[in-house]
Amino acid sequence: MRRLLTVLAVVGVFAGALVACDSTEITPLGFDPFDTEDGVLSVYGYLETGTFDQTVRVQLLRRTIERPRRPEDAAVDALVTTEALSTGAVTIWTPRLVRFADSTYGEVYDATLEPRTGETYQLVVERGADRATAEVTVPPMPRATLVAPSAPRSQTVVWAPLTRITTTRFVARIGCGQGSIPVTVSDAITVVQEGDQARMILDLDVMRRQVDATLGTAPATTLFLAEFLLTLTVADAKWTLPADTTALVQPEINSNIEGGYGRFGAVTRGFFAWKPDAAALDGLAIEVCP
Repeated sequence: MRRLLTVLAVVGVFAGALVACDSTEITPLGFDPFDTEDGVLSVYGYLETGTFDQTVRVQLLRRTIERPRRPEDAAVDALVTTEALSTGAVTIWTPRLVRFADSTYGEVYDATLEPRTGETYQLVVERGADRATAEVTVPPMPRATLVAPSAPRSQTVVWAPLTRITTTRFVARIGCGQGSIPVTVSDAITVVQEGDQARMILDLDVMRRQVDATLGTAPATTLFLAEFLLTLTVADAKWTLPADTTALVQPEINSNIEGGYGRFGAVTRGFFAWKPDAAALDGLAIEVCP
């Protein structure tokens, strides 16, 4: 069995973004595999709903850990396409060389495509006689419902149906009108999984402390709240990391690419914005903007 050594400059980001709240977004630019044989295709990336801009990293496995320092050495010269299997619509991806902070180069492929939830897409990467493929189904976005708070100074949002959360982000927009300031307060989230739904309990005392720490305001200072915003990212099962991330160096276990190595998945992003009622903010010196 051939062993692939995978250098991931963003292993911490890659792992953390799938299990933590308000994590740095996953990026395909840090994927950097090498092996004792040349010419094997490796792919890393995902389809994302809510945007027309898609990017996937394609590389050839190399014999050394030295990354290309000339643009011409980083070119893969592959044909990358995706097909929506229900319609047969094919999208051709465009290669783009990128320069890293360490002055080395890599190649990514871009596409103008807005994935549809529930659709299955087949990715095909071809280079000469080499052909790597993957299929992924874009997960549906659950609906969010605001329910009565279970305790004073709290809010509860239920997402259903939902059995697995990738990332969540809780933002309080402080100030009224166009001058409002978004403040990330994700430490205020507690997630409770209940069957096919996820209950998010938002501690508004913690929210206020995070806002004060960010803005430098005193707890007694009256603040004005434009809205709360929850952002939820749901990934398909093929984008799930193993619990033991050291297994990332074992492509036979973690790769979902046929005819190559790497990972290809899909994520769906949803948003839920609302204005809490005055009772939920009682005692917090926060007033809701009209």
